[in-house]
Amino acid sequence: MIITPIFFPFVSIFVSAITETGTAQEVSTVKIAMKTEPASLHPITTQGTEVNVVLAQISDPLLSVDEKGNFTTEGSILEDFSIEEDGKVYVFSIREGITFHNGEVLDAEVLKFNYESWLDEKLASPYRAYYTVIDNMEIVDDYTLKVTLNKGDVTFLSYCQFNEHIVPKQYIEEVGWDGYAQKPIGTGPYKFVEYNSGRRIVLEKNENYWGKEVDIDRVDDTLAYDKEYIKYLLMEVKHGRREYDELTEIEQSQIKGYIREHGRNQDIE
Repeated sequence: MIITPIFFPFVSIFVSAITETGTAQEVSTVKIAMKTEPASLHPITTQGTEVNVVLAQISDPLLSVDEKGNFTTEGSILEDFSIEEDGKVYVFSIREGITFHNGEVLDAEVLKFNYESWLDEKLASPYRAYYTVIDNMEIVDDYTLKVTLNKGDVTFLSYCQFNEHIVPKQYIEEVGWDGYAQKPIGTGPYKFVEYNSGRRIVLEKNENYWGKEVDIDRVDDTLAYDKEYIKYLLMEVKHGRREYDELTEIEQSQIKGYIREHGRNQDIE
C-alpha cells in the first residue's frame, strides 16, 4: 500500500479510519480528521498546515528531498536541475509529458508563471519576500527555465518551491484565483472532488497520474471540530454575548456543521 507521506507529519491531522467499499470493483478510502478547516484553498495567499496538506495531495513538488535531506528529482516534476555561478543561476529541466488534471501541459512557461505569481504584489503572498531575490527568468526551451538571482543564494531551493503546489497558468487565466480556490487542480496523484465547508474535502485517485500509482482510491479530509467549543459559541451567540457575524468564517462553518449533525433546534440564524 502506498500512501502519500504528506498525511502524517502534521500534528493537527491524523488518519482516523480506512474503509473498503464497492461492488464489482473494490474502492479503498482513507479518512483523515482535520482539527481545523483551511481558511481557503488559495495556494499563494493562504498560510496553514491544513491548506498545505490538502493541496500537496493534488500536486507534485518542484524537487523532492531524500532520506539524507538532499534534493532529488525522484517523484518531482523536474528531470534534472543545475546550480551555477555559486548559487546565482538555477536551471530547471522539466519532465516532458506531465499534465494537470484538466489536460493542460506543465512546461517552462507554466513554471515561470508560478514564480511570477508568488512575486505578484497584488496577490501579496506572505512568502513573497523569499522570491524577491529573483532578478530574471528565461525560457530556454519548452521544458527548460533558467532563473537568475540578484546574488548567490544557496538556500533558494529550500524556500522557493511554491509550498509544493504548482498551478496551471491557462486554468487560472480562465477561472481566476477565486475560481481556482473553489476547485483547485494540480498534477498530483489525487484530484479534487468536493469541498463542503464545515464538513469535509474529498479527493479521488488520478487515474492518469504520470508518476508512481497510489493504492488508495479516495481521500476524505473530514473536519473534526471541537464540539464543546462549538457549543460554547452557540451559547455565547444565543445569549447575546457575541454576534454571529463577528465570528470567523471557520467558526461559522463549524457551527453550521454542528447544526447539521445535531438538528435544526440548534440553529441560531
